[in-house]
Amino acid sequence: MVSDPHDDGSSLQRKPVPGFEDLYEITRRGDVYSKRLRRFIKQQERLDGRFYIEFQIDNKVHHLPLSETIAQAYLSPDDQQEITSSVPRLDQLSPEAITAHPSVRMLSQRYNVAPGAILSVLLRAKQDANEEVDICGSERAAS
Repeated sequence: MVSDPHDDGSSLQRKPVPGFEDLYEITRRGDVYSKRLRRFIKQQERLDGRFYIEFQIDNKVHHLPLSETIAQAYLSPDDQQEITSSVPRLDQLSPEAITAHPSVRMLSQRYNVAPGAILSVLLRAKQDANEEVDICGSERAAS
C-alpha cells in the first residue's frame, strides 16, 4: 500500500452518515462502516462510473451517492460556499470542464476529502445556479 504524503491520519476518522447516524459511518475517502455488522461495507459502481453505497433498512433499499455523502459528512455549509466561490464562472462551465478543473485536486487536498466530494459540491452549485437562472428567466418572461 502506497502512503499518501498529504494524509495526516485523519482519513481513517469516521463520521456518521447523515440520515443514518446510528447505523453507518463514513471516512473522508469514502469507506463506509456498518456499526451493526462491525465492518466496512462494499461500495458499488453505477454504469456511469460513479460509486454509491446500498443498504436495506426495514425492507426499504437505500442508495446513497458516495461523493455527496462524504461532502455532507465532512464539509460544512461555509466550506461548501468557499469551495464554490473558489472556481470562477462556475455557472458557465460544463460538467466536463468542472470535472477536469485544476482546482478540484487542490481543494480535495485542502479539505482532506476525496476529489469526488469537491466535484459533488461544485456540480450541485452549478445545478442550483442554473435553476435560479431558469426561475428568474421564467419570472421575467411572465411579467
